Amino acid sequence: MYRILCVEGQMAPETLLEKIRPSEAMEHVSLLNYSDREGWEQARMISLVMAQINSKNTITPQSIMKFPWDEQPQKVEVTAEDIKRLKEQAETIAKRLYG
Repeated sequence: MYRILCVEGQMAPETLLEKIRPSEAMEHVSLLNYSDREGWEQARMISLVMAQINSKNTITPQSIMKFPWDEQPQKVEVTAEDIKRLKEQAETIAKRLYG
């Protein structure tokens, strides 16, 4: 993990070793593939132009290369039960914290 975050992720070693929790480090690792997004988008556009020149059909950027950030987030439906349950949890936590 040290190599991934400090070399590929360009995180300062003292930040990794002294300032962030393991859960935060794992979050950084999971988001590293988005760090060079601009470069990948540029490569996709160049490929699109080259492919479109040689094609009679219309080509979309997503048909050339698919990236994780192209996926549309799924809609989450929140029911009245969910709201009630979450409110109860929040009240329980508030009682524990504030008495």
